[in-house]
Amino acid sequence: MKSKPSFVVDVEKGGKTLSFGCSVVQDVSPDDQGDPEAYNDVFNIDEVSIYEGKREDSTYSVSGEIMDGYLYDLFMNFLEERGISNDFAEKLVAFSTAYEHKLYIGLLENVKSYVSK
Repeated sequence: MKSKPSFVVDVEKGGKTLSFGCSVVQDVSPDDQGDPEAYNDVFNIDEVSIYEGKREDSTYSVSGEIMDGYLYDLFMNFLEERGISNDFAEKLVAFSTAYEHKLYIGLLENVKSYVSK
């Protein structure tokens, strides 16, 4: 079982923050895997917002699903230029999976200890 974490990337500049809510793609379509020309993103941008100072509950966020496709691609390139790439997402999945596995083993050991008393 693999962990598929969500993550946030905040890019600060001149007192403003451009914030990206992202998540690792759950499944890659089997149809896309056979096409060598297809470029499959390992993560998606779920939402984008920009704010000054501290993010408020009233800060508007646009969903990645309704965003213009060209703008979405520009944001994906923007993130990649800053190291948030498919490679980054794959390493995040590996780290998160190992960490969650370690916690799960610890839970099982604690349950075993609890039950055996």
